[in-house]
Amino acid sequence: MQLTNARFGEAIGNQVMLFCSQHIATTVTRASDSLFRWSGPAFVAILERPESELAVNGEIQRLISTPFSRFFETSSRSVYLPVKVTAGVIPLYETNFAEACAHVERFILTTSGQAQTA
Repeated sequence: MQLTNARFGEAIGNQVMLFCSQHIATTVTRASDSLFRWSGPAFVAILERPESELAVNGEIQRLISTPFSRFFETSSRSVYLPVKVTAGVIPLYETNFAEACAHVERFILTTSGQAQTA
């Protein structure tokens, strides 16, 4: 998102984030689920699923991994951008709040290419 904001402006970046949140909400979440904005260009969805972690991860990857493109517009410009959403699944019943937060932050760093390699 930093590159999108730098190249096309914050108004376009905000539209991309709004579109992604709507995409996640309509594609992934159900009535019993919750979707939250995390820091930076990230969202966290709390999903209630009876299936195994492996099955839920497979479902989420299938639903979310297809890239798409669309126009984003401001009063001064129209931009056709590709959008790719990535997702990860962690079972909350096996972790505490601090571990879950750390996992989310590691996922963000890894998927954005900012993770430290040893």
